[in-house]
Amino acid sequence: MVLTRVRELYRQKGARVVISALRSIAPPPISHYVSLIEDEYLTRNEGSVSRRQRLWCYRHGFMSESYVVYGLDRNDHREYLSDHARYVRTPRLNGRASDLLHNKLATRQLIESVGGEDHLARLHGIVQDGEYRAIRTDAHSPVDLVERENAIVCKGMVGGGGGRVDIVRYEDDEFRLNGEEVPPSTIEHAFSTATNRLVESYIEQADYAESIYPETPNTIRMITCYDPVEEEAFCPIAIHRFGTDASDGVDNWSRGGLSVAIDRETGELGEAAQFIDGEVCRMNAHPDSETQITGTPVPHWQRILDRVLELACEMPYVKHAGWDIIVTDDDFVVIEINDHPGNRTLQVHEPLLRNDRLREFHEREGVI
Repeated sequence: MVLTRVRELYRQKGARVVISALRSIAPPPISHYVSLIEDEYLTRNEGSVSRRQRLWCYRHGFMSESYVVYGLDRNDHREYLSDHARYVRTPRLNGRASDLLHNKLATRQLIESVGGEDHLARLHGIVQDGEYRAIRTDAHSPVDLVERENAIVCKGMVGGGGGRVDIVRYEDDEFRLNGEEVPPSTIEHAFSTATNRLVESYIEQADYAESIYPETPNTIRMITCYDPVEEEAFCPIAIHRFGTDASDGVDNWSRGGLSVAIDRETGELGEAAQFIDGEVCRMNAHPDSETQITGTPVPHWQRILDRVLELACEMPYVKHAGWDIIVTDDDFVVIEINDHPGNRTLQVHEPLLRNDRLREFHEREGVI
């Protein structure tokens, strides 16, 4: 009976819908395997990787896109954390604490519980079933709120990976939704058709990030791991992401954004990488603004790194996480914490398993 329904769904909707449906109903770890298959189905490029190369990837736990991004035709695949490890094994590292990280409202409360409330954007309200519910404010409609705040962000309460984020601005007596001028009724309609979303203050990024690309919030992704032997958290790698004209309002690599290496000792930005048209392009300046990236220092980097590690150390049950932060002129704000962050934006710069401490962490936790 089940197979009959699956075949019928495949005939009517195609493979993508079938895979998505299986992911939503299958229990772990089956759902993790389905997610791996779904990502491969959506990202594979028939022209970049031959059938023989793709089969090699599958035997060694890699997706075909990773073959191109990591240059596995010439680099040692054993130094790279595989896609199989990321999709199937890393999701179990944090146990039930994963539930907290999957829900952005719960993540906020988790950060507050360990003393990180100063590193959060102000929460103005939530949207449930088309109804905006204000929190600690007397602005009881989205239009009133944005008129008062000048800019707000509305984002999904659950999930990540660059899901829909709406930026609403009020400037010179005009409303703008994701950069487009709209009447107040459009703002009201956008909220009335939304559900399970958080409404927060818009964070103004530091001048260095604004000058490189001002059209998107540009975030840092920091990986933290908790070492139970040393009873401390450590950061094996960090990158800076920048939006581009191709990435359509976000800084995500999967949509054409840039991934930039960060020197963890100095906070200096290194080479930028972009995956577009099936190949990795490397550059030292932003492709649209033409502003220099390589060599730019992240302000107060050491203080940011130390503080994130302090917060991570206060939650040892979160063994492995990807922190997304926005650097401001005098501090930083945590946007979200990812339970099992992606590998390609990181390993496009260097193989993760080349870091001895991270390799030992993954060996101890049974990831590799």
